Amino acid sequence: MSTTAPDHRIVVGIDGSQPSRRALSWAAEEAVRRRLSLHLLHSYQVLTPYAGAGSYTDLTDVDTERIRSAAGQVVDDAAATVRQLAPGVAVTTELAEGSAAQALVEASRTADTIVLGARGRGR
Repeated sequence: MSTTAPDHRIVVGIDGSQPSRRALSWAAEEAVRRRLSLHLLHSYQVLTPYAGAGSYTDLTDVDTERIRSAAGQVVDDAAATVRQLAPGVAVTTELAEGSAAQALVEASRTADTIVLGARGRGR
């Protein structure tokens, strides 16, 4: 699901929230206006829940795959939205495991513009 992001593109941090969808829509319009491609970036973390008494519960492979699958659905939905809003815009996607901030900083190294919603589902 992850692809290498091209240089000089608009990177959109997405999480499926309403502010994220508004940011995605704005970014799609901006990509059309400026003739740039879009790179859709979603980050997820597989955190092990604390079970109390100083131990952590183990997530099963099924739990981890369910989290990864839900994250992939966020990216797929966003890509479909862009294809409807701006059919001529080239779209790449990235599903990053780990910190959203770290993934965005990394993507910003070669991005023309970074677009985020005002507040999404995470911190």
